[in-house]
Amino acid sequence: MAYQIKSIRYRNEPRKILLQNENGPCPLLAAANALLLRGVITLPPECVRNGVASTDDIVNILADRAITLQQNNKTIVSHSDVDGNDHSHHEFHLNEVLGLLPNLQHGMDVNIKFTTGPSGVEYTKNLAAFDLLGVELVHGWLLDPQDVETLSVIGNKSYNELIELVILGNEAKDAVTKLEEQIEVREKLLSGSNLEGVEGSQIDGQTTKTGSATGDDASPKVGNGDAVSTELTQTGMKAEDAGNQPSESASAISQNLLQPKSLSVEEKDNLLKEIIAIKEEISDLSAKISQSEVVNSFFATTSHQLTYHGLHELHNYVKQDTIGVFFRNNHFCTITNHDGILYLLVTDLGYSNVPEIVWEKLDAIDGDTELFNEFFKKPQPREELKAADRPTISPEL
Repeated sequence: MAYQIKSIRYRNEPRKILLQNENGPCPLLAAANALLLRGVITLPPECVRNGVASTDDIVNILADRAITLQQNNKTIVSHSDVDGNDHSHHEFHLNEVLGLLPNLQHGMDVNIKFTTGPSGVEYTKNLAAFDLLGVELVHGWLLDPQDVETLSVIGNKSYNELIELVILGNEAKDAVTKLEEQIEVREKLLSGSNLEGVEGSQIDGQTTKTGSATGDDASPKVGNGDAVSTELTQTGMKAEDAGNQPSESASAISQNLLQPKSLSVEEKDNLLKEIIAIKEEISDLSAKISQSEVVNSFFATTSHQLTYHGLHELHNYVKQDTIGVFFRNNHFCTITNHDGILYLLVTDLGYSNVPEIVWEKLDAIDGDTELFNEFFKKPQPREELKAADRPTISPEL
């Protein structure tokens, strides 16, 4: 992949930045641009002359940067979440992390935490690569602590853990539906009603049928597994013997099950105990359903993956003229704070021939923003914009 080069000025110093069109801003590009703006890395002269840099060029430059930073250290041991958790036990060898750099052109999984500040993410090898380069990754998908109900569910959980809660909630909904059917069957038995109208319902996992059946298949179970037909038929005949009686057909036995029965006290007690146990299980499952609904509501109302609380925290966290990488909606952008305002570096290839467009303001959660020049000023309108040339790169570059 080729990245076109654009010349800008940052803090009154000439800088080169990399542009990208395909797949949106990637972590490799964002990290490289952060270091280019700082002036701690530079592009090779041949890349500048050609106006493009290949992935290999960028990976080699970043690898040299990492080696320079870690030349006195054998392992990476530096990263702490804002929650105070020390990650010194995460030790990744330099060569192991360097091997991850080429993969960063395709993206990076980021497991966000929603209550531990802009740098709150699960520590991974990919994040170790950012540590290795001396670039910090931040986000603004944060939960407002005033939302007590949502906070009680989310707590310190990560994005992946919340997805698991949603899955468990969906499974619980299906389970509750089946359990409610089991309660309906038992309540009909207790009331002396027949089972007609609840065809396919289950008692202890056994599906009742209103069609013809034979032997044990015709007998729904209760309590300790004794066949209802065994206790409820006037003849006292056992279910396993029913199919062998020449005087009464299997279909007659099945029809007999659909008629009102007289239950013994013990059978009624067993059914009541089962109903209570099932309702307790439904209560436990309902708690999981409630949690999943809270999580789904949070995801739906913060679908932009940036909240106003998150913006507020980012303003406090990203210090004046510092440069890092901002993560949002699987995109990675170079971010800075200038005069108390957050800006994202514009790397869209469509602006390669528009020198007065360099930054976009980050002050809204819905993407409605303004564009600014290299001096963080609003540019004058242009009557005509020259179309951007597509970058070209030969295999030997």
